[in-house]
Amino acid sequence: MNGLHAAMKTSVAQASSSEVQDMINQTMTRLRSLRLSGMAEALALQQEQPGTYEGLSFEERLALLVDQEDADRSNKRLARLLRAARFKLSATLEDIDYEQPRGITKSQMATLVTCDWLRRKQNLLITGPCGTGKSWLSCAFGHGACLRGLSTRYFRTSRLLEAMGAIKSVPDMLGFPFFKALTLQKCSEQNSEKS
Repeated sequence: MNGLHAAMKTSVAQASSSEVQDMINQTMTRLRSLRLSGMAEALALQQEQPGTYEGLSFEERLALLVDQEDADRSNKRLARLLRAARFKLSATLEDIDYEQPRGITKSQMATLVTCDWLRRKQNLLITGPCGTGKSWLSCAFGHGACLRGLSTRYFRTSRLLEAMGAIKSVPDMLGFPFFKALTLQKCSEQNSEKS
């Protein structure tokens, strides 16, 4: 057994620094072709700053690569969701000013912030006089939903009603299945009451 072990040790050749660099370059190219650009960037960073990572084990360095890939994908997904939502305003739930008289309490907000109402396929209708922050709140709720990985789409009421009216006969044109005339009528009545 010792003879076999000794023979295995001697058969392993030490790679030259140029061979190691070629292998790393090939690995980064393969990571990018596999669409693992976050891992490729993290590996490049590890190569640029060897002193920072030299004390880490292989497993720890691999974990850092995987963490970077996960973070990279999460950031890209969030950016994609926010772009698709087409928010009118840049608003976040963290920026809500509870001193403003909006008729909503912190406990109500705590319930709504979880976005459980979206998972239960419920709607959130925000009403109020002009200038009270309805658009701002809807953008903030939408941003919160995007942070939780949920797709959203911002519409002004008038544009939503126009779109719903245009698609009565084609209910999936907006990507929302089963819009019914009754729903359109209720939204129209709600909008008329405010005018």
